Amino acid sequence: MFLLVQPTEKGLALVAERIRSRIETEEILFEGTPVPVTASLGAVFSIPGRKDPNLEKRLVSEADESMYESKQSGRNRVTIRSIASPSDRSLAQHSASLRFSQWLMDQNLFDQTTMSNVISSCTPCHRKFGELAQQYRYLSAKQLDLVLQEQVSSPKRCGEIAVQMGLLEESHLAFLLAVQQEDPDQLAGKLVNRGLLEQGIATELLHQFYTAAMPMPLGDPKAVATA
Repeated sequence: MFLLVQPTEKGLALVAERIRSRIETEEILFEGTPVPVTASLGAVFSIPGRKDPNLEKRLVSEADESMYESKQSGRNRVTIRSIASPSDRSLAQHSASLRFSQWLMDQNLFDQTTMSNVISSCTPCHRKFGELAQQYRYLSAKQLDLVLQEQVSSPKRCGEIAVQMGLLEESHLAFLLAVQQEDPDQLAGKLVNRGLLEQGIATELLHQFYTAAMPMPLGDPKAVATA
């Protein structure tokens, strides 16, 4: 059993397929005779809420059912299912499209394999949503306090409440989640350290990325998008 942290649905499917393919192509011998071995895999995609005490059991149960679905559908295959709500899935897909790594690939600067290898060396961003919202000037300290006060009696996430209160739009929420899941500056540093980009080019690409992907703060149409 594997647990992936902050995967996209596409990323989850790619990892599962990579595992299946590796097992299928592995040479396994029994008393000198090759033995064909395949695997039927099941995986489940979820976006945890703030209050979901049974999530662990449901993940295991859904993944188990997906595995049996793979077996019943012919074996040696991967079955992916999602238990995220339609709105959460839409937001996750939007957020994934705003990651710096995706932007670099969209510019045809790197392929999927190279980018995946670099991303695997990055450490997850543990900064809180509210902290990032203040850094990018999407929420003031007073506005964040209002959101946190509302969250005390609500099962909703901080970003959801901010959108509900009209302080953020979904585009802001998607961008902040993208940055929270993948730090653009850290990724740029890794590309430089590996000799895949020169420092000056990395700095310019970051500027272009923020200009293209970062939404303007609400009520500030003349603001310049900067990190």
